[in-house]
This record gives sequence, structure tokens and C-alpha cells, in this order.
Amino acid sequence: MENSFLYHSTKVGIFILLLSQMMQYILYDCNNEVVSLKEELAFLQGYFEIEQKKFPAAKIELKVPEYIPDVNIPPLLFLPLVENSFKHGLHKLEDHAGVYAKISMEKNTLYFSIENECLPITASDGKIRGGIGLNNINKRLRLYYPDRFTLSIVETEQKYVVNLSIKI
Repeated sequence: MENSFLYHSTKVGIFILLLSQMMQYILYDCNNEVVSLKEELAFLQGYFEIEQKKFPAAKIELKVPEYIPDVNIPPLLFLPLVENSFKHGLHKLEDHAGVYAKISMEKNTLYFSIENECLPITASDGKIRGGIGLNNINKRLRLYYPDRFTLSIVETEQKYVVNLSIKI
């Protein structure tokens, strides 16, 4: 009984630490118009770590390059895409799903891709539903990177893939 208590206490402590780091980023760093890519990726790594702890048997992966260039981006730029992947994939399928994300930079183009296993998300009329998150990210990308980004979304029967490229 005592060992179980210590195990769960440690687990709760890790969640509290991760959440406090994320809240600090949201409350203080996100007040700036831009943040460093390194800060944004640290936030995403915390988010992925929390999700992995919630669903330990799930396949969750965030690939980040060893060298992160000194680039600034709007805060929480990738968050709607990440949240959608977990919301429509992992949270519905639980431990039987995966979320895979990758960030890379080649020359002066930043690439972000994320895919998740999912249930079909078509509406009853057969059209793909688009939520507020995708609309908001499109608006933000047009505002910060007019004519310098591509955002593609591919949905298959059991997979949802988003690819974003931004010329920095």
C-alpha cells in the first residue's frame, strides 16, 4: 500500500511540474508577439509527455532535431494541430492509437507534420468537417506568413495527416 502511494505521489508530482512549466510559458512567454522555436518546442515536448503519461500504451512521438535554429515564430502556432490530433485520434481510440509529429528545418523553410490514427471524421453529408482550430491557424498563418506557407490536410479512412511548411 505504501509503495502504491509513493508511486502515485511521484506520478502526480511529475504532472504538476509539467503543467506548471506549460502554464508559465502560456502566461508569460506567450504575451510576446513571437517566441523562439526552441521555447515553442519545449512547450510541445511537455504537452506530448503529459499525453504519453495519460495513455502509457499509446504510440506517441515528437521528433525534434538535435540542432534547433535560432528562429522566432508566433507562440502556440502548432498547438491547434497538436490538440486536434489528440482530440480526434488518441482521446477517442485511447491506447489503441498513435500520434506522430515531426519538426525539421531545411534552408529557410520550417516543416511541421503530424498524423494520427482516427475514426472517420466525415459529417453525415459526406463532407469533411473543419473546426475552429483549423480556421484559426489558417488566419494566423495568413497574418504572419502571407504567401509563405502551405498547409495540407489529408484524411484517409483511419489516418489524419497535416503538413505545414513555412518560409521563415
